Amino acid sequence: MQLKKLLLAGLMLAGAGTASADPSIPAFGFETTTGFLDDGAWTCQGSAAGNNTCSMNFGNLNGNGSYDTLAWGTESNPDDSQSFLNITNIVGSIITNGGWVDINYFDHYNHIITNAGGNMETVNISGLFEITSPISVGIPGVNSVYFDETTNMNSVNCPGPNPNGSACDDIFVTGGLNGSAPLFCDGGGCYILSFQFFAGVGTTIVDNGDGTFTIYTTEACSTDGQAGCGAGETYAPGFSRLITQARIDYIVPTPETLALLGLGLVGFAMRRPRKQ
Repeated sequence: MQLKKLLLAGLMLAGAGTASADPSIPAFGFETTTGFLDDGAWTCQGSAAGNNTCSMNFGNLNGNGSYDTLAWGTESNPDDSQSFLNITNIVGSIITNGGWVDINYFDHYNHIITNAGGNMETVNISGLFEITSPISVGIPGVNSVYFDETTNMNSVNCPGPNPNGSACDDIFVTGGLNGSAPLFCDGGGCYILSFQFFAGVGTTIVDNGDGTFTIYTTEACSTDGQAGCGAGETYAPGFSRLITQARIDYIVPTPETLALLGLGLVGFAMRRPRKQ
């Protein structure tokens, strides 16, 4: 979800209020429906859009018209598996003033694949985050992901940097999911909804400062710091997890920031009934 423009007013507001210990709504229910779009705009490295030179395939169609799983490449490993990404959509609750809550997992299963098999280069992700109770608010968005596959070589020949401390980290670049915006206000204060990326196992996140993030993920057979499987080394596909998180805080805005509420609430006017 690309939320930069939407969140501008909320960022100013969130920094200009004080936390309240007495929100009238103690918790909000939520659900996410996020997935990869098989929209013909995806690309394999070195090929035109929709030209499937990397054996790209989509799996597990979800209720957002997108897919939870994306795989690519020709198998060349003991597990006989393609590299793939899998999105876990989470249903849960966010406690007001309770801190960050996981809303999605993006897992990268990084297998060795042949150069001839080709690599995924770009794909669009459709995201839908919904507050389901006690109010109903939907926040949709589409974001592009760019991917750079590094081959399973020794650490001397792999391009850097490799901030995970392993060789030949694969690299994703995507638009940012961070910032805050007002959800709604009652007589005492305002509920502020915030998002962020969080690095799980095998993942390092670098903020590029331009609204994009570079995400490094662990290469296969890199548990010993060397890419590729050496003599006598047990094959270990790389695994990494990128986590998206949300939180809701209740604040009492200062008088001079009340005028910003109208700007911030415009972006959250997209309300939809709870899905049955």
